[in-house]
Amino acid sequence: MRIIVVADIHGNDDKFRQALKSVSLKKTDKLILLGDLIDRGKNSKKVLDTLLLLKSNGFENITYIRGNHEQMLLDAIDNEEKEYIWIKNGGDETLKSFRVNFANEIPYVYKKLLESSTFFLEYENYFFVHAGLNFELENPLIDTNSMMWIRDISFEMYKKSTFSSKIIIHGHTPIQQNQIRENLEKNNIINLDNGVYIKKEHYGKLTIVDLTNKKLIFI
Repeated sequence: MRIIVVADIHGNDDKFRQALKSVSLKKTDKLILLGDLIDRGKNSKKVLDTLLLLKSNGFENITYIRGNHEQMLLDAIDNEEKEYIWIKNGGDETLKSFRVNFANEIPYVYKKLLESSTFFLEYENYFFVHAGLNFELENPLIDTNSMMWIRDISFEMYKKSTFSSKIIIHGHTPIQQNQIRENLEKNNIINLDNGVYIKKEHYGKLTIVDLTNKKLIFI
């Protein structure tokens, strides 16, 4: 069984499907999605449909980590006063993909899928999370907000924490491709987000990693 990780997809279903094909995803693999499947890109609904299709076709070993964009959409569905914040952060493209005007018009099956996401996953010597952990706390696991939103992870605090034996894999903050390569080779805190929606040199790719075989692919 391989461990396959996909960073922030942001509504890019074509790249998501290409990424899965690039590693020849099998039902025996463990697929981990680092959150932010939605928003900014034009095909958020299709991304979620691809995930539902995988699940319905026997790809059961999938972990969907919750990102800040999933949380903003869930907040918008439950509280219309928060919808403007979500729309300003790329939610407008998600609404267009569903051909609806308001978050609460998105079909329940998709809300249920978003709600099925988890804030983190500990597996073998890895810890998977969308944004990172707040190591200023004695128990970072109580701070789910930081798991979705934190930008700066203190490496010094990490080394002193009970997580120092774990390799932390996250996304959320776009970095250049060469930084991702270097982190994967040398560091224990590994950011895989290349900013798939960013039209700029060294950015704009979807990252997929076969952790078992140390294979990094940019789509």
